[in-house]
Amino acid sequence: MTVRKRTLLILALAVCAPVMAQDPEADPRAELARATALAEAGELIEARTILESVVESAGADDPALLRRAEYNLGAIQLKQALTPVEQEGSGEATGIDATRAMAMLTDAERSFLASAAMDRTDLDAARNVEYVRRLKKQIKEQQEQQKKQDQGQQQKQQNQGGGDQSQKQQQAQKQQQSDQAQQSAD
Repeated sequence: MTVRKRTLLILALAVCAPVMAQDPEADPRAELARATALAEAGELIEARTILESVVESAGADDPALLRRAEYNLGAIQLKQALTPVEQEGSGEATGIDATRAMAMLTDAERSFLASAAMDRTDLDAARNVEYVRRLKKQIKEQQEQQKKQDQGQQQKQQNQGGGDQSQKQQQAQKQQQSDQAQQSAD
């Protein structure tokens, strides 16, 4: 975590802590600020959890807060979808998990759509909806292409396996003929 991100997180927590201490059901605005700071600090899972809670609790009481929470939630979901998955035990990124990415992108699309529906002038939310849809289409096309390649590889292996069988059969027949010829000669 960089110094800037750590500072933002500390500031957000310092601002939110007094509000949360006064009210056991924390102020949604303070929670939104805390989630935003966590997201900027790279703590996406915790930020997403907080934003989901804000979306559930904000409801129709504060449409502007709800719209911002939905937009930020969509942004986090999008970032999570594009984050490479680490291989267990190695700590190395192996690439994007297409199934996980599609699920996250579907969630992001829903969040951006909700945000755009609450403010028709929010061009960023509308652009993000289109961006997410393009990403989903690309991933789906890549999955289909990979499936075709896998099927082609399987077919090729089966054909090679079949070729190996016929070669083995031919060799076995030659061996039998050779054995029969030797028996006849004896």
